[in-house]
Amino acid sequence: MKIDSAPIDTDTFEALRDLFGEEFEALLCGYLVNAPELAAQIAAAVQAQNTAEVAAAAHQLKATSATFGALPLTEIAEQIESQASAGNLRGCRTLVDSCLDEADRVSRALKSACPVPGC
Repeated sequence: MKIDSAPIDTDTFEALRDLFGEEFEALLCGYLVNAPELAAQIAAAVQAQNTAEVAAAAHQLKATSATFGALPLTEIAEQIESQASAGNLRGCRTLVDSCLDEADRVSRALKSACPVPGC
């Protein structure tokens, strides 16, 4: 899957930052740790042919990514969740590399936009 859009929707990101104020850095740090872990968990679960784990990890990644405005990653995770829920691991396999790549792209963009010490 080729991604043509920015990794982060700036309006969504800024709205979240404004909403959470001082607590935003802790939330961002959690996402910066969890998103790549969830993408890796999806890849491992696809390899292990565990559709339930794929769907659960993809659901979590979809929800948290949407919250931070990582819309392309949200879309990929949604497609993986849908494929896994339908029992189609073949469809998931084709999306795993895109998911891992996009999670990395989102991490780099967020760290550049809002450096958080220790994350």
